[in-house]
Parts: sequence; structure tokens; C-alpha cells
Amino acid sequence: MNYTFTLEIPAGGDRRIHLNYAKTEFIDCGPIREKITVNNGIMPTAYGFLQGVINNDETVGHKEYVDAIDISDMDIVATGEQIAVRVVGMFEREDGDHKVLIARSGSKIQGFDDVEPKLQKMLLDFHGFNKKITKIYNLIEVNQYIANCEKE
Repeated sequence: MNYTFTLEIPAGGDRRIHLNYAKTEFIDCGPIREKITVNNGIMPTAYGFLQGVINNDETVGHKEYVDAIDISDMDIVATGEQIAVRVVGMFEREDGDHKVLIARSGSKIQGFDDVEPKLQKMLLDFHGFNKKITKIYNLIEVNQYIANCEKE
């Protein structure tokens, strides 16, 4: 199934850019390295959210779009850009937060196992810096998770 990914932080970005709660504009929340020191605070791959899919994670405390990590083997895009993607997996952190793994249409990536080992380690270390990643979901499990999410 295809989804729309909205980019907040491009690969190589060093600023925490997020859509505000009113969903009207992107805001700069400061350097990534203030929160994550892995990779000197440089985002290893594009990061954003799945448009119209609202998480049910109790740890978040408010309703927001499901976080997504682009593991495609494709070019960088700009904040706010929307891209057709497919879901290929998901991380779950010890705090219950979920990060859906996506690949852009046309990418050869079919799942986390298709990512080169060095980048796999970087993604696990980076996104599990503050809260350890406890599980990597397969496509069937992530599709079940998304089916249980609210939709706009």
C-alpha cells in the first residue's frame, strides 16, 4: 500500500525541524545534537511522518502523525516535500514510540535487511539514542500497527 511521506528533516540535516501542533508550519526546534549526539547530530536519512496517519502511542501524550524514517537508496529532498512511499518495516523503542520505516517508490529497498549493515547500525544507534530500540517489525506487523492508527 502506498502512503504520503512528508519530510521534516532531510538526510544530512543538523536541525530538528517539525510540523507545529496546529499543522500550519514547520518550526526549527534547534540543533539535533542537543538531543542526539550520535553522528554528531546529523540526520543519517530523511525523517518525517506519514500524512493522515495518527499514532495511538500512549507515550506521546497528544495525537500526532506517525513518525517515518526513509531508508531509500535515493536522493535528499527538502523540508515540506511530500513523496509517495511504501512501508517496509518499523522500529519500536523501549518507551513505546514507533518509527515506521519507509522506502520511496522506485527504491530497491524492500525491508530493513536490505539496508547496508553500517547504515543499519547508524539508524539503530541514532534513533535509539535516548530510548533503546527493542523490536524491529516486519511488513505484516507494521501494516497491523498502521491499521490500528487513526486516519484523518
